[in-house]
This record gives sequence, structure tokens and C-alpha cells, in this order.
Amino acid sequence: MIKWILAATVVLFIAWSTWRKPRLTGTILWSLTATVLGTSGLLLMLPTAFKPTILWTSLATPLIWAAFMFWCYWDARAWRPTAGLILVTLLGTAAVIVLPPPGA
Repeated sequence: MIKWILAATVVLFIAWSTWRKPRLTGTILWSLTATVLGTSGLLLMLPTAFKPTILWTSLATPLIWAAFMFWCYWDARAWRPTAGLILVTLLGTAAVIVLPPPGA
């Protein structure tokens, strides 16, 4: 029961923070989660050999993360990059949950 209360508190805090300061939350939280889950989903979706794909994905991850952070502050509208990063996070999460692991 305490775990659910703690999880609900964290989710509410993230939602409140995103609503109050979308650029800051997008840069700090959503860019990281979108990068990790987006590249993980991309890694599972690409129809290439696993070893070279994981090498290039791991090398591109910091560049993607930096591009997401720049996008958060360079876009004219504060909610556009935040909504995009949340969408990338949700799509990456869905891909990780639905797709089988490599070699399975």
C-alpha cells in the first residue's frame, strides 16, 4: 500500500512540475527518459544485427540527449518539445513492453 502511495505521489509531482515549468522539466526529466526509452525501443525495432546496432545506438545516445535538451529551449512554444518528449517516452515504453528481446 505504501508503494502505491509513494508511486502516486511521484507521478503527481512530475505532472505538477511539468504543468508549472514545461521547459525545465522537459530538459531535466523528459529528455533523459525519452532518450533512454526511445533508443531502447529503436534498438529493438531496427532489423539489423544486434551487436553493431547496440554499438551505434550507445554512441548516438549522448548526441540524441543533447539534441533533445537544445530542442526544449530553442523551440518558440514551451509545450511542443515537452509533449514530443512525452510521446517519444510513451512510444519507446510501448516498444520495450511489446517487442520480444533480441535472440528470443
